[in-house]
Amino acid sequence: MIQERELLNELQGRVNHVIKDLYNKKKDSNYEVRVIILIHTFGIDLKWNPHVHSLVTKGENDKITK
Repeated sequence: MIQERELLNELQGRVNHVIKDLYNKKKDSNYEVRVIILIHTFGIDLKWNPHVHSLVTKGENDKITK
C-alpha cells in the first residue's frame, strides 16, 4: 500500500467532493464552501495509517460576480 501513494491524491479529491456535496444540499447553490484538506500517512505509532484532516469554512463566499 505504501507504494500506491498516488491513491492519496484520489482520497483528497473524494473527501473534497463529499464535503462540498453535503454543503450544497443544505445551502443555496449560489454559495461555495472553502475546504483545506491535510493528509497524514502515519499515526502516532509511526505505522502506515493514511487519514484525512480537514478545515471547512463556517461561512461562504458568494460565487456571483457583480
